[in-house]
Amino acid sequence: MDKFMLIFHNTRSQEDSFAELSAEAIQAEIAKWNTWIGGIAAQGKFILTEGLLPSGKTVSGAEAGLLALESLADSLKTNYLHHAVKGDLLARTGQKQAAQISLERAISLTSSEVEKRLLSEKISQL
Repeated sequence: MDKFMLIFHNTRSQEDSFAELSAEAIQAEIAKWNTWIGGIAAQGKFILTEGLLPSGKTVSGAEAGLLALESLADSLKTNYLHHAVKGDLLARTGQKQAAQISLERAISLTSSEVEKRLLSEKISQL
C-alpha cells in the first residue's frame, strides 16, 4: 500500500486532561508531535493534515458510516472531505456509480491538486 490515512482520536477525558496541562507542558507535547510529523515529512511521505472537530461518532462498517454521514449531509454539503468519505464508503458497499458521483463532487470542491489527483485515482479504481 503506497498511501494511507492516519486518524487520531482522543476520548473527551484525554482532551480535558490535555487542556489542564501547563503552557510549558502543552508546548512540550506539541514539540513531540512536530518532531514526529516532521520526520514523516522529511521522508517525503507526508501529504497534508486537516483538523477534525472535537466531537464525533464512532461507527463500524461502511453501511453504518453512510448512515452517520447522512445525518451530517446538510451541514457538510460544501466540504470536500464529506464527499470523499461518502464516495469511499459507497465504493465499499458496491455502489460504484454513486461512489463516482460523490468522488467527482469532492474533486470539484477541493483546491488541493494532491487531493484532486488522489480522488481521481480512486475513481479510476472503481
